[in-house]
Amino acid sequence: MKIPPQQYNHSKLILLVSLGDNKYKWMIGPWVEQLNKYWDYGCGIDVVAVSHRDRALPKNIKKCVIPISNWSDRVSWYLSRTTSKYFLLAHEDYFLTARPDYEKLKSIVADMEKSGTKISVLNNINGYAKTIISQNKGIERVRLDFAASGSEMTHHIPMIDVKYFASKMLVGGETINESENNVEIRLKQLNPKAYTYTNKKIFQYMEVMRRGIIRTEARLKYGIDDTIDTEEFSLILKGKKIRQWEAGEMAETILLVHCGDRNKWIWPIWWEYFKRYWDWDCGIEVVWVGETEVPEFGGFRKYATKKCIWSNGLIKFLSKYCTAKYVIYSCDDFLLLERPNYAKIKELINKMNVYDIPMIRTHHDRFISPHIDKSEKHCGDLYRVNSSGYLMTYQVPIISKELLLSTLEPNMSIWNAERRGGRIIRAAGHDTYIYLDEILYKYIEVVRQGQIKGGRGKYIDAAKSGNVPNGYLPEDNDEYMKTWHSMRL
Repeated sequence: MKIPPQQYNHSKLILLVSLGDNKYKWMIGPWVEQLNKYWDYGCGIDVVAVSHRDRALPKNIKKCVIPISNWSDRVSWYLSRTTSKYFLLAHEDYFLTARPDYEKLKSIVADMEKSGTKISVLNNINGYAKTIISQNKGIERVRLDFAASGSEMTHHIPMIDVKYFASKMLVGGETINESENNVEIRLKQLNPKAYTYTNKKIFQYMEVMRRGIIRTEARLKYGIDDTIDTEEFSLILKGKKIRQWEAGEMAETILLVHCGDRNKWIWPIWWEYFKRYWDWDCGIEVVWVGETEVPEFGGFRKYATKKCIWSNGLIKFLSKYCTAKYVIYSCDDFLLLERPNYAKIKELINKMNVYDIPMIRTHHDRFISPHIDKSEKHCGDLYRVNSSGYLMTYQVPIISKELLLSTLEPNMSIWNAERRGGRIIRAAGHDTYIYLDEILYKYIEVVRQGQIKGGRGKYIDAAKSGNVPNGYLPEDNDEYMKTWHSMRL
């Protein structure tokens, strides 16, 4: 066992965060994201994370790995060896919701030093302090008399005298829950000098979990219902960590990049192509929908649904989170080869609006060619697809969200969904069209069922070497362009 340091040189006041066991480790990333959002690391108050096991944390957080499994013994070890005089006690499921009042926190430290106060309660969430405050409206702080009137939970961001807590309130061998309960008894017996502050904006936070259960307040804040389990909620929170999901209306049309964890090795390659050719001001919003993993790159929305069969994640995203009217569907192994014709795409979307067209195909290949009715153009430059086997496609179509959702059912593969989608479109009497005058979204599919497709590895190698091509590679260009020209005849 690695012996931790015998002394910790930290600021006079610290934010001491107790990180839990393995079952709560998924909370650490989201907690860090919320901390980074609101905490000023230059405020003069160190953030100290005490944990049983080593955790991946930003350098701004002072990490203290103390290999003692028991909560009270681990915290006692740290407190008996820190140079700090006061601490704010928190846990990994306490998410900051606003910027703390740092000047007020430092002022409270000065008052505690001057008056010999041992505890300052900053969040009045429990009965006794709440009652005291209601009886003393307009007063900044109120003295707490634990012996006469009861006690106050001190594990909800109180400011505590380090030596007093370590020597008087902590007892070895206690879990966090046992300590919370027993501290109330000790407070009543010891009745230390303590105050509660009436200003709730000094340190604002939300407790997300309670005894392993997602709290109702957190469900309401993050817009989730009672059917979401802890694993799924962790993905939503993880999304917050990497700006994976932000509430609000989407653009009318989104480019949906749908992916699975199995293909995450291709994501850096996809990004090399995409960032070169995509215009972020084109008015089409990019949304990434994955399983349990999403990439760190990109300034677009990302959402993880949890590990699931292909159609299940797509159904969930479309039905619960997608506010767009139209979706351009793509996958993480579709490498963008040149700048799309955004003006023409928008023109086609306008036609979909005007003529109530539910889907326009943009992808061309030899399989679809025999199933296009070229006898008549529609809406100026569109051809009707006349075979039910090819009415639906997931190769970069522009499709209404409603139609896309209607073609899906749970536990389907993408190939089954295409076949079923064609039957549903035919039964509903919808016409779908294809645009042939140019390749609006030129891409190359490089992976099929987790394996690199024949002859496509060179596109991966090109990105790795920093030589992303503009269009198809020369040896492929004639073949692909010949296919496209033949379809137009």
